[in-house]
Amino acid sequence: MIREELIGIIDAIGPNGNPVGLMLGLKDQKGDDLEKVFGWVSNLALLPGHTLSRVTIVRPMKKKPHNFYVHPHLPASPDGSMQIGKRKVWFELVLIVSSGEEE
Repeated sequence: MIREELIGIIDAIGPNGNPVGLMLGLKDQKGDDLEKVFGWVSNLALLPGHTLSRVTIVRPMKKKPHNFYVHPHLPASPDGSMQIGKRKVWFELVLIVSSGEEE
């Protein structure tokens, strides 16, 4: 694993109506306690004028998982991996929360 146990990918709409995004590490979150993950999502604070559209929680993996996840707004290699720092990682999907609804 890389330094963060889980990564939150935040998709939002900016004040001018354009899509904006951010990736945040969820330190000390292993994904097995969904109550803590939901708490983290519900406590997200956006800048004024921004509207949250979706939060995707992923687990970075050193080896390609059978069912890897590629976020639609992030550049990925043809094999589905991403470069984070100097490391090649794949994402395993943990949870998507979209417009206040679970997916």
